[in-house]
Amino acid sequence: MPSTTRKYLLQRRAVILLTFVLSALSAEAQEWHNIESVGSDHLVVGSYQDPKRTRIEMPEFLVSQECIGNKDPLDAIYRTDQDFKRLLLEAGCAELRNPEKASEGYRNAQDRAKTGRKGLWAKRLPSPESGPAGPPSGVAGAEGDTFCSSSLAHEPCSLER
Repeated sequence: MPSTTRKYLLQRRAVILLTFVLSALSAEAQEWHNIESVGSDHLVVGSYQDPKRTRIEMPEFLVSQECIGNKDPLDAIYRTDQDFKRLLLEAGCAELRNPEKASEGYRNAQDRAKTGRKGLWAKRLPSPESGPAGPPSGVAGAEGDTFCSSSLAHEPCSLER
């Protein structure tokens, strides 16, 4: 290999190494955030750089019973501080007490959860495939079929006695 090519490769490696070293030295410490716990009217956010926990009040939300007491219902860690209340709405872990008085961002977050049938909205809204909710358990359908309450598609089933 000619000495010019070898010299060029060494210079190139040195520049790459120097770039990595400088970027590592100048990088700011990363802050990592997550939800530590959820209560009926608050949530607690933790940061890995800070042993303190931040309590965030949520009087404008109704929190799902499945999320209360749950350690990290979002099962996520974030590099930057987030609007964790909005994230809870988007995950369907909470709903707005009074949507008319809520900010547009919170209303949009709740609408995304409803559209995606996430969290509490999965149980409350009929699925798009099945249309309106089917007949109650043990009630005869139009053709005389009986429907199982556990059937998601409201398919006929037999009732054995």
